[in-house]
Amino acid sequence: MKKKSFLSGISAKIALLVLAVSGALLTGCYKDDGLDASAPGGGTTVLDDAVYTITGSVTDITTGANIPNAEVTCEGQSVPVTEGVYSVKIAKFTSETKVVTLTFAATGYNDGKKITRTVTLNKVEDGQAVVYPLSVAMRLSEQKTYPVEYKVNFVVKDSKTGAAVTTLTTTPADGFVTKGGEAFKVTTPDTEEYNSSVTVVTLPEIYSDKEGEQKSTIVEVLVTPKDPADDTVTYTTLSGNLVDINGKAVQGTIVLWKDGAATDKKVENANHFNFTLNDKDEAGEYKIVATSGDYTVESGIYTIPGCGNQSFALVFTEIGAEKPVYEATYKLSFGAKNDKTFSDIEGVEFVFNGQNVKEIAGVAAGTYKVKAYANNYYTGETTITLPVVKKETQTEVEKTITVFMTEMPAPAVETITLYGEIVDANGNMIKAQSIKLDGTSIDASPIYNSDHFKFVVPVEKAKEVNANTWTVIASVKRVDTNGKELTPVTISQMFTYTGTGDALYANVLLPYVTKDGVLVVSEEEDGEQGVIEPDVNEKGEVLNDVTVEMKGDGSPEQATTVTIEAGTIITNSAGAPLDLPIILTRNTTEEKNPSFTQEDETDIVIRSFFGNPDGAKFNNKPLKITFADIYGGQLGGLELQYKTDNGWGISTSNLNNEVTTDNSTYTMLVSHFSQFRAAINGKLESVKSETMFGEEFHKDVNQQNNTDKSDNLIVTYNNAQEGSIYNGLSEAISAVYTNENAQGAVNSAIKNVFQKSGMAIGDDFKTQNVELKYAVAPYTLVKSIKVKTEYKIDTYEFTLNGKKVEVVVKSVLRHLIDAETVYLGHGHNHGHGHGDDLNSGGGIFVGE
Repeated sequence: MKKKSFLSGISAKIALLVLAVSGALLTGCYKDDGLDASAPGGGTTVLDDAVYTITGSVTDITTGANIPNAEVTCEGQSVPVTEGVYSVKIAKFTSETKVVTLTFAATGYNDGKKITRTVTLNKVEDGQAVVYPLSVAMRLSEQKTYPVEYKVNFVVKDSKTGAAVTTLTTTPADGFVTKGGEAFKVTTPDTEEYNSSVTVVTLPEIYSDKEGEQKSTIVEVLVTPKDPADDTVTYTTLSGNLVDINGKAVQGTIVLWKDGAATDKKVENANHFNFTLNDKDEAGEYKIVATSGDYTVESGIYTIPGCGNQSFALVFTEIGAEKPVYEATYKLSFGAKNDKTFSDIEGVEFVFNGQNVKEIAGVAAGTYKVKAYANNYYTGETTITLPVVKKETQTEVEKTITVFMTEMPAPAVETITLYGEIVDANGNMIKAQSIKLDGTSIDASPIYNSDHFKFVVPVEKAKEVNANTWTVIASVKRVDTNGKELTPVTISQMFTYTGTGDALYANVLLPYVTKDGVLVVSEEEDGEQGVIEPDVNEKGEVLNDVTVEMKGDGSPEQATTVTIEAGTIITNSAGAPLDLPIILTRNTTEEKNPSFTQEDETDIVIRSFFGNPDGAKFNNKPLKITFADIYGGQLGGLELQYKTDNGWGISTSNLNNEVTTDNSTYTMLVSHFSQFRAAINGKLESVKSETMFGEEFHKDVNQQNNTDKSDNLIVTYNNAQEGSIYNGLSEAISAVYTNENAQGAVNSAIKNVFQKSGMAIGDDFKTQNVELKYAVAPYTLVKSIKVKTEYKIDTYEFTLNGKKVEVVVKSVLRHLIDAETVYLGHGHNHGHGHGDDLNSGGGIFVGE
């Protein structure tokens, strides 16, 4: 029989649709499988159950790459995921619709939270199949762990008998709170019965994923009874306990070692130990070696006499309920305390493992020596053991090392040395073009092309200086991305002489990250500085108004004016008068990419600055900063926010936290210096969700299934829409904001919120080829097919300073196929004007 071409008569208005048939369908109008071609067919055909499929991918929102370890559940049941791609079939249901809930998660993403999405399935007839595309994007999260604090109570015991001594009190008292790994001293007084004692205690470090957890523990303090026959005999006690990596008690054999060899003093099948040694007869270097099963752990070395009573925990890091994957490194910071008063010591220089440090990251577990140097103190030295800590994530353990130091008699000081380095925001040393000393009449020559400095000041001159204060000022090279040299950045560090000591140490910090020792900025205004050098009297009072213009990129919109009015009293954070340059450094990186915002919120940052000297205060009258309101007042007033370790917020030390506008100029009043910005916060809230169908595409087919079995008609929908788009966003913003700059700022803010929440939304739909199936009954003519897309319409409300913008997001839910059919009955497969076979002509192409 003659076959018709499937390419003839194609409508130019219908989206690309490729119709194919499975190989199981009849390939000609001939008798097959023993069927009688002329026999009538009137029997009932049972169609296959309707098939519903939800499929998609889980990707990294930044890189776009699939997340291999993604976990997907559907209605609480795990769904197989292959290289970030999943597919799940939903069983047949009888109601008109069915809501299916899916969750998406991945280790290291979305702060450990699951993303939940729902898909509404609409019932279709048996024999039909529908595909619902659903993909999600997730963001990498930061893993946090928190140290567990100890609440300590003390039990005093006789070191010889082990009996409790209830007549003695301890300092500190019961209820003392401390962190693991931080050494502290416990003392008892001298009485008629017992010698005074000093015990150094170090509790093991325990970490939790919950902030603020506290663990109660008891520390035994051993005291030595007085010997009536010889009151000169003294003793040292080494005591402690055995724990696993989680802080739980461990049983083991505990042996006392002296001068590198094991002694006969030991305890077995115990989780605590107590060795009391005669300071005179048993002097030497001691350590504790404990064994539990196949594992052994050693303490540090303790020299007797001299080390004092020690109470510590030996941690078996290999023993514990959990078996983490990664061996964590340590991020160490350092502090020093007076060994008599326990007060903090300022201006200490620390040497860790032979390296000068203030803090250090990436330190592996092990035993290290720490030395501390400070004015008027003997060198402090301690040996620390960092236990192996294993975690499921590659995160660092933060730990503070405390060194106890003994104060020395005050020497006769003739000169004071000011020294330090020039470092960037990552702590890397960088060369300054020039370094000079300001704030003194001393003839100190500038230092050129150096990353460190040293200035020597005679004491007699120091006493002449008001408030004994000097400032080291450094000038650092700044270039653009093309290598063009820009105006250097000026930074400073203040030194204050307190009347004791002969050296002051501090680094001059550049609040930016450098590249190969040079500050490279993407735009000329980034890192731009305004430097004000006011005339002040001995009280720090400004004598005349001073104004400086910061030009930005040269346009009036980017210019900033900084003013210090006469009568302003400038002091440091301690209240001492300041007579040095006031430096304002602009940070356009923060303006373009605000930090520390919540997932459902966003910040619009108009200006951001670093104030230097850090901590400077403007008393009586604040520092005034003005800049153009290019938004015509439509964004409203802003907040003056200061940066802290936990993000941005209002400062209680600032007199006026509102940045006001007269619809043409913003004015911010700054009472003290730190890192600050003028910003406004916007919040997004969901309002409603509904569905709708798009345009329906039709195509005449006029073909038939000439078999006695139902079979699938495979339809490939070319360039089918996928994903989500903003529906009329620009128009919605324009209805609220008429100023073009305000419209642009709000548009960017809204898109930023969605991006942070993991929703990949574009201005246009993505397209892909989607395979659909339609079940054709036996002996049935397919006259035409139709395809349509169902969309989900989500409506949100974005609020900024009381103004609300309706945000509509349109997402593709699924693609549906249906057909107009006629049952012919058995025997109508020889061609009687009912059309060709399903696959005749090689397929149907429908083009738009």
